[in-house]
Amino acid sequence: MIPLFHDLSTKRVVVIGGGRVALRKARRFADETHLTVISPAFHDGFDALDCELVYERVDERTIGDYLDEVFLVVPATGDTELNGRLAMVADRAGCLVNRVDRPDPDGADSAGVTGDVIVPGTIHTEEITVAIATGGSSPATSKYLRRRLEPIIHEADPMVRLQRDLREELKRTVDTSEERKQRLWTVIEDEGVWNALADDYETARSLAREHVGLEP
Repeated sequence: MIPLFHDLSTKRVVVIGGGRVALRKARRFADETHLTVISPAFHDGFDALDCELVYERVDERTIGDYLDEVFLVVPATGDTELNGRLAMVADRAGCLVNRVDRPDPDGADSAGVTGDVIVPGTIHTEEITVAIATGGSSPATSKYLRRRLEPIIHEADPMVRLQRDLREELKRTVDTSEERKQRLWTVIEDEGVWNALADDYETARSLAREHVGLEP
């Protein structure tokens, strides 16, 4: 698989199921896309999400009614066989599929269809997004790595802002992209700038501007 970031703000996503797993998936997508969740009953928590709730039991014969212009389908019922059949219909309809149950070692479940999308664990800051996945083999490892990396990513967040500000200034004074890149690297590699960023952005910015040869 190739990891990609995809803007879902104009896409439609359908989650099938109303249990805890479906709720977890719905929470991931509700603020990012146009979300519909289909189930005869819903676990507590769905009402708080920005999504359309459809109270209906669907199977492979009826799910097609809900797949028009849908980008991604998440079969998340408690029935693995049903999830597989729903995935087959979604696949034939041209939808991407995110399976919540693990495929067998050969890459296909008992219904013959495995999902083609993995929803990774993520770290979000104002400037940075990091995704972590183990291909479904160890969600616990993904969670562990996310916890370990999260403080580091948050510390790096102001550096992104600083690099962006410097880069814009350097575009006006330095002709070549290679020279701009080298100067910006001197900032990233300087511990003094990193330490200053932890306390005061403007102090760090002054130090960084000296590094890249910009006037005070």
